[in-house]
Amino acid sequence: VLRGFVTHTASALREAESGIQVSVGGVVTGLRRRTAKKSGAMWAQLRLGDLDGYVDVQVFPRTYEAAQRVLDDDRAVLVQGRLEVEEYLRVGVMLMWDELGDQTESHEPE
Repeated sequence: VLRGFVTHTASALREAESGIQVSVGGVVTGLRRRTAKKSGAMWAQLRLGDLDGYVDVQVFPRTYEAAQRVLDDDRAVLVQGRLEVEEYLRVGVMLMWDELGDQTESHEPE
């Protein structure tokens, strides 16, 4: 269903270059809502799983504000953001859609 919208599966991200823009779809698990120490703004960490694996995702404060209604465990979402390859894979989210096609606002990562 998501084939026309995603640029990578979770497992294909392991072969991708750090810093590229990616679109990944899957089901949210391990949602953790956080508060930024300095600003007090809310943000989230989650694991996004598809049929091939999973990727860790960070939802930055401005995007989190717009995406709160989409963020729940066991919810199917499509995220677009920048891939960071360090000790593990992480996608910093700029856009997010839920299974109904509702889109959050677009923001650059902080």
